[in-house]
Amino acid sequence: MSTTETSTRLRDMLLTISNERPPTSEHVDELCSRFIESWRASEAEQIDHFNQQERDFRAKCYKRWQRGLDLLQVFRHFCVEVGSLFQKEFCQHEQYRHDALLGVLMRQHATACRVTGEVEALLRSGYPDGALARWRSLHEIAVTSLLIRMHGKEAAEDFIRFGLVEAVKGMETYQKTAEAMGREPYSVAELDAAKKVRAQLVSGNKNLEGRSGWAPRYIGGAGFVKHLQKAAGLGKWECDYKWASQNVHATYRELGALLGMSEAAEEGLLAGPSDSGFAEPAHFSAIALGQTTSAFLTCYIEDEDCPMDFTFSCVAVKAIDHMVKDIGARFLDAPG
Repeated sequence: MSTTETSTRLRDMLLTISNERPPTSEHVDELCSRFIESWRASEAEQIDHFNQQERDFRAKCYKRWQRGLDLLQVFRHFCVEVGSLFQKEFCQHEQYRHDALLGVLMRQHATACRVTGEVEALLRSGYPDGALARWRSLHEIAVTSLLIRMHGKEAAEDFIRFGLVEAVKGMETYQKTAEAMGREPYSVAELDAAKKVRAQLVSGNKNLEGRSGWAPRYIGGAGFVKHLQKAAGLGKWECDYKWASQNVHATYRELGALLGMSEAAEEGLLAGPSDSGFAEPAHFSAIALGQTTSAFLTCYIEDEDCPMDFTFSCVAVKAIDHMVKDIGARFLDAPG
């Protein structure tokens, strides 16, 4: 039994009861029980049907976008590998094993690799607008990485402090909602200890308590995304960032504004996957991952006293530039 058939049966049950008498809560409970029983009886059949539909659709997507998707996958694994090799390089030097700047950029890079994998998974499943929403996060990671690399260890330490301050705020919010959500609250002692840590962290930088966070002292103003983008030299991405934000927030949009509807012959409500509109989220994501990886691989390269060998890093950054361009070209050249 398909979902359509099951829904039709539910509608017919409801009409029968409605024709006989005004529906009461007892009648609704009866209908729900009958519907669930019918659904469970055909659940295995429906799952097989849905899985086959999804397999067929993924195969269709892959056939169209194969060359781009394959290179994006290769590129992501390349970035993981060169990041791992650079980590081994700097860990050979005692003074860098616990370095705040390298530590922050390394974590940002690992997160960027993971988020790129999420973008890839969404594209392979036919969700380009969801992929664009994840690029938004990836872009924030790239912007942050470039700024922290630009301003050095002090900025990295403030970034860490801000993260810890935000964690304490998270504890306070958790505490407010714990009872309503059926969760175990923190003890008074735990909260007091966390608040003391926060007070120590913000004592030298009151910006850490505000929404602007760690960045104002380095960019000379508010630390919101548009200001961070501009300070990182990525101000041209402001429009695309706002575009991607529409897939994150509950905003009104015209039906044709979706990437998944970009090739539709007529307007419609997109409630599932689409094989349209892959180029932007894929290429944008490759660019952001490349920026984040390059920022990590070249950390301290300008320091003449740095004992690390950056030969491999320079080669990798050059290769990243070529691969990012190729990814964009492959997605643009995909058949219609």
